[in-house]
This record gives sequence, structure tokens and C-alpha cells, in this order.
Amino acid sequence: GPAVNDAGTADGTDASLDADDAGPTGSDPTSPGDGGSAGADAQTPATDASVPPGLPPTIPPPTSPPTTLEPVPTNIDCATQFTGLIACDNFSGSSRGVPVGTRASNGGRAVNDQYLSATTTQDMSSANVAAEFNSLTSGAVYLRFSLFVEGGFDVQGINIASLGDINTGADFGLDLNLVRNGELEIYTSGDRAVNQAKNYVIPRNRWLCVLLKVESIDSATGSARVMVDGQEVLAATNIDTEPSTGITGASAGIDWTFNQQAPAKLHVDNFVVTRDHPSGCP
Repeated sequence: GPAVNDAGTADGTDASLDADDAGPTGSDPTSPGDGGSAGADAQTPATDASVPPGLPPTIPPPTSPPTTLEPVPTNIDCATQFTGLIACDNFSGSSRGVPVGTRASNGGRAVNDQYLSATTTQDMSSANVAAEFNSLTSGAVYLRFSLFVEGGFDVQGINIASLGDINTGADFGLDLNLVRNGELEIYTSGDRAVNQAKNYVIPRNRWLCVLLKVESIDSATGSARVMVDGQEVLAATNIDTEPSTGITGASAGIDWTFNQQAPAKLHVDNFVVTRDHPSGCP
């Protein structure tokens, strides 16, 4: 898989990952056991997710891209805001912890200018930001980021965040995916479990605060939750959240796209990985 670097811009010609390399981007989501939940949908029946009542109904995606990304989220202060910090970058000059690098491959392009703009041109593309750190094998870990998914394209399958071994397509850990025009899904590689938020779709053309919480790192009794703008939209229990390496990395953006995914564009800001639950949203 591609090495995390500190380059502000990366495109397919800069990255070392190709379709046959190890890594979620090089995996074939249509094959069982590979790092992708599109294949899991075909191979493994989805389990019922805990979706709290009162969520908005599924709605069709916007048919056109946004006219503006304003107002952008307020910049977080990496120097003072977080305890238990592993990695933090607001892409506007404030960072702390292990480096947060830009990655892209297979026609993807990642441009870091006050926030990350991730663009893919074909299926199996990637364009994201990522951090690698010492292995975590117990306790909790949290990944929070601001997300803006543009309208104007249909979502077939996009991996928007990962916690685990981000450089392998085998037992990589946990993926947070957008499927079927924006429904959220957690896929875990160790047990091939699929947990879907069937009554919730990600809003398009506006900034959101996404919090992926692995509340228990364990190969059999792990648990994870997803919060969007402070509201729980997906929960999964008794899943394998501990890859064979432990959790050694986190990423957000477009980590890879499923087969048949049209060109896609989204944006990421205020990337934070911490052992302590982060409070609030920017």
C-alpha cells in the first residue's frame, strides 16, 4: 500500500500503489474476503444495525454539484483542544501528534489547501489523508473529521474512513463506507460482518461532522458507533475490530471505490485521531 507522506498534493502518478498491490485500493471488492464491503454485500448477509428512531428518511441525492463550499468548518486547535491525542491536522497550519499525510492512486487526486479535496476518476481509485501510529490492541480509539460529499454523481460504493491496518487489503480492520447513494455501512474484515444504517443517508452539498468510534478493540466482542453532527446513526456490536496487526492507522477521504463507481468528489477537514472521546464538533 502507499506510504503516508507529508506532500500537500498527490495524484495517481505520484503514488506507489497499483491495482495489484496490497491495500484496500488494490482489492477486488467483488471477491470474498477482500478489503471491501461491496463483495461482503454479495457474500455475507447484512446484519441488522442499531438505528435510533427519528432519523431522516432516505432521500435522493442532489442532481448537481455545489455552487460553494462556504462556510467551511471552524478550524480546530490541535495544540490545545484534545487529550489522548494520536494525530491532528486542520490543514490550515495547526497540527500535532504523528504526521497526517496525503495519499492518492489509480487516477485519484488529493489536494490539500485549507482542507482536503479528494477526486476519483474511475473505480478502484483512492484519494485521502491518513496517519500511522503504534499498534492499539485494546481500549477505544476515535476518528473524527469534517466531511463534504458533493452532489452530481451516484454513489455505488466509496470507503470514506478506515481504522486498522491501512496498508493491506487482507485483514485490514474496519471500514466506514457510503453505499447505495449514500447509505452508511460498517464493514469489518476479520469476520466479514456488514452493518448498515438502512434508514439514513449522508446529506450532500454541505459540511458534516463525522465521528467513527471504535469503543472496544477486540477480535470477537468489539463495538463501533458512527455519529453525524452529534447524532448516532449506526451502531455495531460483537464485531472484529482488531486486525492481526492491531489498529495501526486511520484514514479519511476516498480510501478506495467499489467496482462501477462513477467519478466522485468529496472534501475532508479537521482530521483527529484520539484515545479520549473528542467533545463537540467544529
